[in-house]
Amino acid sequence: MQPGNPFLAPPPPGVTGPAPRIKDLDGCLVAFQATRFDANQPGYGKDAPPADRVTATIYLLETRNLAPLQIGGSEAMGRPHSHTTVGPAKFEGVWIQQTEIVKALAPGGQLAQGLMVGRIAKGTQGNRPWLLMDVTGTPDLQKAIDIWTRLMAGAIAYTEPTPLPGFAPAPPASVSYGPQQGMAAHQQLQAPYGAATSPLPPATQPVQDPAYAAFLAAQQAATMPQYAPPAPAPQVAPAQPGVVIPPPPAGWDAQVWYTMPASQRDQILAAMAAQQQYAAPTPGASSNL
Repeated sequence: MQPGNPFLAPPPPGVTGPAPRIKDLDGCLVAFQATRFDANQPGYGKDAPPADRVTATIYLLETRNLAPLQIGGSEAMGRPHSHTTVGPAKFEGVWIQQTEIVKALAPGGQLAQGLMVGRIAKGTQGNRPWLLMDVTGTPDLQKAIDIWTRLMAGAIAYTEPTPLPGFAPAPPASVSYGPQQGMAAHQQLQAPYGAATSPLPPATQPVQDPAYAAFLAAQQAATMPQYAPPAPAPQVAPAQPGVVIPPPPAGWDAQVWYTMPASQRDQILAAMAAQQQYAAPTPGASSNL
């Protein structure tokens, strides 16, 4: 707060693109960089009590068993997952309210400095809270250091989330019209992550008057023959001549594997091969990247 300014800045919004929930990260090797702490914030979901919240950047270093991770959904909003990803991936501005993880990232309300690494797991005591498990003295620590070092050196790049079938991005400059029906409709009317949001030129704006729009629709329905919509074609990218796509590894969905970019497949196969070469670290090594 500046002198003479009685106002506080609002907290930053949550991540705008597809991002994982903590429960989606079960078994994943991750690193957190906490950027903000807000006490006693509204909870998510119906009848959820207020809770402290941390805003953080999540670095997904490795998924469980290197299998694809589905993200982008929200139980509180009734929204299914929309994308899939593998490590390494980066998600900024993620809101976290899981009590034990918030305590780890902001003990006493003070943000932890640097990166905190561990594996996400569900606790075994009480109401079984989500936990960030310490990986000190395990092969996971050396694995995390190796992945982070290669990221910083530019030897590997972050993976971009891939839309699931039925969630392909809309064409550029697409605009949705119509009344919003509550928060669920509001979410459906948002432009997909990365899509352009500029309106159409004035000469091509659709008619906004509901009565006239209904009249036009009735005229078109009366004059145009009715056809059953064709069955959707399988969303499998054709193989290029002379290119052999390796079969999907165990745990991978075939459709997701064959439709992802070749560079992403190569990166995943390289990560799986490199996993076999990790050596156990010296006991007592620090878990702080």
